[in-house]
Amino acid sequence: MVCNGTGHDGAFPDTPSARSFTGPTQHSQYLTDYTSLDNVKGLTWKSCAEGQSGPTCAIGAGAATNTDWNTATLGGPGTCSGLNAQNGGNGYAGRTDWRIPEVKELLSLFHSSNVPHLENVQFPNTDPANAYLTSTPPPFDGTSVWVVDFLSTGLPISSRPKAGGGGFLRCVSGNPPPAFSFQDNGNGTVTDRNTNLLWSKCALGKSNVNCTAGVLSFGNQQSAFNGCNGLNSAVPPFPFAGRNDWRLPNVNELLSIVDHSGAGNPAVPAVFSNFASGTFWTSTTDETNLNQGLVINFNGGSISSIAKTVGANGICVTNR
Repeated sequence: MVCNGTGHDGAFPDTPSARSFTGPTQHSQYLTDYTSLDNVKGLTWKSCAEGQSGPTCAIGAGAATNTDWNTATLGGPGTCSGLNAQNGGNGYAGRTDWRIPEVKELLSLFHSSNVPHLENVQFPNTDPANAYLTSTPPPFDGTSVWVVDFLSTGLPISSRPKAGGGGFLRCVSGNPPPAFSFQDNGNGTVTDRNTNLLWSKCALGKSNVNCTAGVLSFGNQQSAFNGCNGLNSAVPPFPFAGRNDWRLPNVNELLSIVDHSGAGNPAVPAVFSNFASGTFWTSTTDETNLNQGLVINFNGGSISSIAKTVGANGICVTNR
């Protein structure tokens, strides 16, 4: 599909970075251990969910083991921390830092074009019968955790109780996501030092140093595309901040500024002044229903799919 000049995410392939995974890779010493590497983020994933094994994750019953978060954090067989004691204490695949992934880490595997929605070569026979547990609680709810559903494009994350809220485990090894690192540039833009993305500080329709002037531009997805494309106008006072490459962010870009820690509402770092806690458009189409687009609700940070004709807020981004 030709998307150039539209602002749709198809016009910006491999943004903010290309996906690159390798695996399953058999460990040279522990021959029954297989891992898959995220070459961009440097994370090592267990190729199979807990309960599955082998090079195609089909040994045994071939189904992942259902557990709840409270049980998963106790350690022992069938848990992520339990992997660290395997192989005589040398750990699964020789690694001793296995853990339950944070919600953004697990969402980084999400690939809406595939079914199930992740890299099916590097993560073979992914069991889609249940959602996968994360270590991240929703805002203001210490009794639940986010889970990721690799069968649902429209609502890939939701919350479940820590006790009795069953799910599968896909374990990860490596450094957790870095702390937020934003810089207010004093010109209506904010730099994300982690992703090298440059954001408009204010949502569409708002302005001034604290984003208190104006009225939020609440509209359909096309109006959000138009709003971000309008920042590129050559007619003064545009182009905004001297840039002519503003766009509506895709779902991965917008997700990068969501604060799932529960520290505040809206779920966004404080550098984005007077940010609305409602729903914001992304440029990403729901591939299971092309009439719908993905949105993020900053009242908690959930992702959902809505008709492109209904209303939501917008914010704009470009590369630094």
